[in-house]
Amino acid sequence: MSGRDGQRQRGGTRMKAQYSAAALAEIVGVHPPTDEQAKIIEAELEPTVIIAGAGSGKTETLALRVLWLIANGHADPQRILGLTFTRKAVGELTERIWAFVRTFRRARPASTGPGLGAGRIADFEMPTISTYNSYAASLVSDYGLAIGIESDSSVLDAAGSIRLAEQIVLAAEPHEIPANVPRTALITRVREMAGQINEHLQTPQSVLEYLDACIDHLLGEAGLTWYFTKIRRGRSLRKGEKDGVIAELWALADEAGVGRAGKSHTNLLARNELAERIIALRKDTVLEQLLDKRKVTVLAERFLAAKRETSAMEFSDQVKYAHDIMSRPDGRILPIERSRWDAIMLDEYQDTSDSQFQLLQLLFNNKNVMAVGDPRQSIYAWRGASARNISDFPKRFQRQLPATGQGGEQQAVADAHVRTLSIGWRNDKSILAVANRISEDLPEYDEKDVLRPRPGAGDGQTHVVSTIGEVDQTYGTDLMAELVDFMHTATETWYASGKTDPPQRAVLCRKRSFLTATANALESAGFEVHIAGADGLLEDTYVADIHAALHAVADPNAGTELMRLISGRSCALGAADIAALHRFAKSRNERAQQVFEAGQSAAGAEAGDGETGVSTADDTGVVTVGIIEAVDDLIAVSPALDGSENVQGSPVVADWRRSKLSETATRRLIRLAESLRHLRRLAVTVPGLVRTAIVELDIDTEIESLPEAARANHEKSVDAFISLTSDFVSQNPVGSLAEFLTWLTIMDAEQSLSMPEEPAAEGAITIMTVHGSKGLGFDIVAIPHLTEGDMPTTLRSTKAWLSGGMLPYPLRGDRHHIPRFDLTDSRFATEEDIEAYQKSELKEQLNLHHAIEERRIGYVAVTRAKQQLWLGGSLFTTRQKKNEFSPFLQEAAEVLNLDPDEVLNPGDDDTERPEGEAISVEWPKRADAAEAARRAELTGMFAAALRLKPELEQLAESHPDEDDSAAAEIAALAQMALALQAERAQQAEEFPLPSRLSATGLVQLAEDPQAYRRELRRPMPQGPSHAAGLGTAFHAWVENFYGQAALSDLDDDPNTVTLPAYLHEQLDELCRRFERSRFAALEPVAVEQSFELTLTGADGHKVTVPGKIDAIFAIDGGYYVIDWKTGRSPRSDDELADRAIQLAIYRMAVQKMPAFADAERIECGFYFLGDDQEITVPHIMSESELVARLEL
Repeated sequence: MSGRDGQRQRGGTRMKAQYSAAALAEIVGVHPPTDEQAKIIEAELEPTVIIAGAGSGKTETLALRVLWLIANGHADPQRILGLTFTRKAVGELTERIWAFVRTFRRARPASTGPGLGAGRIADFEMPTISTYNSYAASLVSDYGLAIGIESDSSVLDAAGSIRLAEQIVLAAEPHEIPANVPRTALITRVREMAGQINEHLQTPQSVLEYLDACIDHLLGEAGLTWYFTKIRRGRSLRKGEKDGVIAELWALADEAGVGRAGKSHTNLLARNELAERIIALRKDTVLEQLLDKRKVTVLAERFLAAKRETSAMEFSDQVKYAHDIMSRPDGRILPIERSRWDAIMLDEYQDTSDSQFQLLQLLFNNKNVMAVGDPRQSIYAWRGASARNISDFPKRFQRQLPATGQGGEQQAVADAHVRTLSIGWRNDKSILAVANRISEDLPEYDEKDVLRPRPGAGDGQTHVVSTIGEVDQTYGTDLMAELVDFMHTATETWYASGKTDPPQRAVLCRKRSFLTATANALESAGFEVHIAGADGLLEDTYVADIHAALHAVADPNAGTELMRLISGRSCALGAADIAALHRFAKSRNERAQQVFEAGQSAAGAEAGDGETGVSTADDTGVVTVGIIEAVDDLIAVSPALDGSENVQGSPVVADWRRSKLSETATRRLIRLAESLRHLRRLAVTVPGLVRTAIVELDIDTEIESLPEAARANHEKSVDAFISLTSDFVSQNPVGSLAEFLTWLTIMDAEQSLSMPEEPAAEGAITIMTVHGSKGLGFDIVAIPHLTEGDMPTTLRSTKAWLSGGMLPYPLRGDRHHIPRFDLTDSRFATEEDIEAYQKSELKEQLNLHHAIEERRIGYVAVTRAKQQLWLGGSLFTTRQKKNEFSPFLQEAAEVLNLDPDEVLNPGDDDTERPEGEAISVEWPKRADAAEAARRAELTGMFAAALRLKPELEQLAESHPDEDDSAAAEIAALAQMALALQAERAQQAEEFPLPSRLSATGLVQLAEDPQAYRRELRRPMPQGPSHAAGLGTAFHAWVENFYGQAALSDLDDDPNTVTLPAYLHEQLDELCRRFERSRFAALEPVAVEQSFELTLTGADGHKVTVPGKIDAIFAIDGGYYVIDWKTGRSPRSDDELADRAIQLAIYRMAVQKMPAFADAERIECGFYFLGDDQEITVPHIMSESELVARLEL
């Protein structure tokens, strides 16, 4: 089909098409589509799945498909739905479609002919482009009342979810809690189980029924006989007790209806008692794991119920509720939603979960639905994605065929169409060859889907490197040295080819733990690097000190955290003093035990004199004085250090003297103890406590004294930690320190605490994980650490679903595509049977399944490279044994016609681990000699100046004789010196602006520079304020209103907040006012758009401004940036001008975002909901005007 004469098939009839795919491509100014692309763009309006390889141009193809449907009148814009996974992808697809339609509207012929859709584009309405979870949220919002869900339900973020789960755990009875499971781990398990119940459309009851069936099966006659045999042979009972206990257990089994009884109905109370008694006598059993999982499921059931009762939802709840609504037996709602859409596009379909798959199948089966994805890139199984969804699509989304039979009464169906995008537009030939070889061993491999090079593709350069693993003094290891050499050579090659723009370069690591070492190596070679998405905020030295201090404040048993402060920067105690402190703590323990045992009334008096008064005995009568209490006791020693005779006979002083703790160490510990006492007494919010801890621990001054680069890095980390506390409290205004620390522990375990990240400098090498690189492409890519255990990683456990909070495999929607492990199977009569299966068949299946997942990750990694690819691994790393090189490395060598035995043999069969040089470590660490000398010099200069001041004043005030010109000159110089000292003293009082300021902070700086600088220098802790959460709650509501609160981005979850009752009415009024505003009828192109903007002051000082833009709307020729304000509009123009600084920041940020770069104009305004006033600010300052206004 060509030009404007083509026709396509539609439901068995010919579809007229005024514009062909080729004609549309020409009109909008893109390359002509290939035959594959044209067939997809002009495809029938029937279910179709597109297997789109990496870099095969799917986004442009989908956008042209939408334009083709609209231009040819096959679908009205408002009846087209596009779903994808991330907010970024939504923005990219929306922008591409909008650009095509806008260009087409300007360039199309004036006459479009009757009955064709192009004529309606003048009044164009954009298709609905959303995330999968956001669409599910809209279904719940629109139809939720059908299942009792209010439309104003809030979205529960990670902090709220953890807090609610913790409340469920704390409210449980002791017997309802699994033994020996830390609270943080239990909270994680409860949330995981609840999430998986939703993801696989199960119910807590169905899980409990299955677990009960497993337990009953294990407690059958064969199983009980096995347990009792083991108990009889074990040592958990004395010999004379065994027969009697086992007889009791058989009787309990009969009562429970298990074992020999064989009853059809089980007595759960007796059954559970039997299981608990067996577990007490026989440790580490599958039975114990099943019982623990049952307890976790009960807690998960309560957690799900609590969310429902509080009208709070997580992502998995939204999809589950949406499916419940659409699958109602009355069948009234499903046809309504199905009728809304004439064309549906499902992007990144391989990443959908089971619940999403089933919801979409329910909604769009037999409709004009086009799913696009690549099973080879399905790398998110750990968060519920299943590659089988795309392979099952043809049979689950069938198309209707014309009816057959004499009366047309026989309806026929056929599988959905399957089409392919197989040209790799990103990768050169050698890179594609390696990628295709890696994909050959995937179960979904099909030759017709193999990526083919683009026309005119270069050969590319692919390097395979192996090293022994020797230490390199400059770059850390010989592998990093090879990587550095590659980057130098690849960069030189890039510029030698005539290119002037810097290349896009990246190093991709399978594990986050490799990111920092890789960055250090490249920085040592002079490269500028950017770590994208790095976790490890708590690993920053100063953040770790703050974190440790918070634990010591909140938990008297946090001895490990306190030891960090004692042995680290805060106290810097040496080994001898730490041993002395241990002796002191031991003495305090012994004395407390003596006091407890004797019951002496003097204990109270001694406690006031330094004796510990908070120590109590446990059930065995043992008193424990922890290290935190012991250090606190040292405060009572302070008078003795100062020579006071009144405390010399005090028991605590006697214990201190016997410990031989040095005076210097004691004074440092006393200062630390006093700081911790002060922090405990504060009645402030968590952010206020953190700010005070920073001052108390001298962290602010320590960071300020560091060299510039190190200072900037640590300041960013500390600022990010403070921001983290502020976020927590804004969502939980009454949240306690203990709750914050629990939340922090879980977030850290889930790798959700990222280091502060700024936009990468032009030309910087990006260092990131493979998962983070999905969807990106780079000119030059290096993939190090290609060894077994690193990439691919190895299987951690063969427990399968018995571990953690995982849902039993037989209850999963994708159970036919994962290893089989059903404990109700007759083959698992005893624990011995299960153990044998776990060690053989199950282990083999799990390893195979894991290897497939890792191979997909390898495929994604390799296909990020455009022109140059480097693959490397080392024979020896941190493991004791020699490494096995990754199969990906070996396969790459074979494809490149290299001899694996040669390129992957850096040594010989007898090569042993390289011996490094002996290392001596100074501890406690002393300051760098040069740094110490610099500090001493500066200190001496300042001291000398202070000593000279009286003499200068005397000289300046002298009145020399008129003929004594020398004395007069000295007096004048003295006066000038004093004036200079005064000027510098005044400057010293001025606090320099930090390197990071919020947009709100810049407004405050403009309003009152001196007050803002004073607050920065000595921040006053702020007490808890419930009203402060009102703005956060409203913004979260707006985000949810637009359907953007349910996004699946890992780093950009929406926020919600728990408000006291008296603020609910105010929030409701704000929400109702918004719903009456013009914005309620508009569709934003972005909501809560994150940014980081760097401003450069007149003196070159850089200030980074992070923030979020409330909303961006498309307007004719550009965009409208809006900021919601819950207060009233400004009373004066000057006040509005100050507030407009925030809009200036927002506009600069939008102008620098690629998605909005083509905007002809960007307008900005406020909407003040307090008095329902929208104000569009006519003049927004430029960057130079803003810098001058703020005097940066």
